[in-house]
Amino acid sequence: IENGTLSYQTREFVDCAGNTSTTGTVDVLVNRTLVGRVTEFKILGGDYFPAVVFPFANAALRPEPGAEKDVRFGDLVLQPVGLGWHNGPWHSSVSWNIFLPTGKFTAGESNNVGKGLTSHMLTGGVTWLQESALPWAATGTLRYEYLGSQDTTGIKPGQVLTLEAGFSKEVASGIDLGILGYASGQITAEQGSAPGTDTTKYRTYALGPEITWRPETLPGAIFSLRYYRELHARNT
Repeated sequence: IENGTLSYQTREFVDCAGNTSTTGTVDVLVNRTLVGRVTEFKILGGDYFPAVVFPFANAALRPEPGAEKDVRFGDLVLQPVGLGWHNGPWHSSVSWNIFLPTGKFTAGESNNVGKGLTSHMLTGGVTWLQESALPWAATGTLRYEYLGSQDTTGIKPGQVLTLEAGFSKEVASGIDLGILGYASGQITAEQGSAPGTDTTKYRTYALGPEITWRPETLPGAIFSLRYYRELHARNT
């Protein structure tokens, strides 16, 4: 069981040419709970772990200026396939996630919390964890999201590719300090939009620190706090 809260704040919108417009502060709050199970069943030698994610949000993750604050249930995420392998210091995983359009979406309204479509995400990741008392660690994850069309508008957003990476060091028993980053953007253009609509692909990069604590008195518990600063965002 994993619970996480994301607080996202932005004050500016930058178009594809780098022109900045002030939007006023937009605060997005998302809370999601993942419930999964690592089973004893294996596929291709990997541990099989299905999961489901229950999200609550007050706005879409890419909000428009003036987004209303109205916490609602978001798009439910199913993970029918997740596989993990472990070989000495190397740990790898792959998964397939399905995002269902259960969150509120009405075209043109400002209090949407869902995308109004079904999407599929394929994820693959590798972690190297040094075998020592206070180990170093490095991780990389690649995500590809294929988005379908919105039933009410016929719009099909561009597909999204995201790369995440991180480095960390356990500095004391149960305490890790690290630096994380990601690059994310559309690799195909939006389809089905009305004539004159700006369908330029969006992209963004981010970098920031993280601290993780694994208390000895609570076996299996992990607490982490991270902060990202977005860099060179375009059309988002």
